Amino acid sequence: MTKTQTISHQGFLGVQRGVVLSNSFEGLLYRNPYFVFMPWTNFHSHTHYCDGTNPPKDYLGAAIAQNMPAYGYSSHAPVPYASCKWAMNRERLDAYLAEINSLKGTSEVQVYCSLEIDYVPEIMGPSSDWIVDAGLDYTLASVHFVDFFEDGSPWEIDGPKQVFDAGLQQI
Repeated sequence: MTKTQTISHQGFLGVQRGVVLSNSFEGLLYRNPYFVFMPWTNFHSHTHYCDGTNPPKDYLGAAIAQNMPAYGYSSHAPVPYASCKWAMNRERLDAYLAEINSLKGTSEVQVYCSLEIDYVPEIMGPSSDWIVDAGLDYTLASVHFVDFFEDGSPWEIDGPKQVFDAGLQQI
């Protein structure tokens, strides 16, 4: 396989032919004999519902300003650990879903509603009933917790360095 080259062309990312791209969002890929052009999009974003900084409408405004054809919201799904400060509170889930879904059809940008869902064995994952019932357009799976300390608290590997280091030493 030849080395992949990326070019910029009128706001699109072009990837040299021969690279397999998978995209389940119909109509987002444009082809010519030499390059595959993929419009600039974002399907991994966090809002103020979790560790993001702004409300969803602000992100949609930025997507419109950048001529994105599609934008996906994927705030961190609620997790079962009160110590986790970056995930959405379970009580805010319905408001998040309603707000994201209310943005669909309000502009030329296709809006998709998702969650970044932690896989925690025997506890939660992308196929959990409450996730399936949310009616998401797609899901992002992640692993932020990999084990437990002796006191039962989760070892978060994508959090504060001191917690990661403690897990390396104690678990």
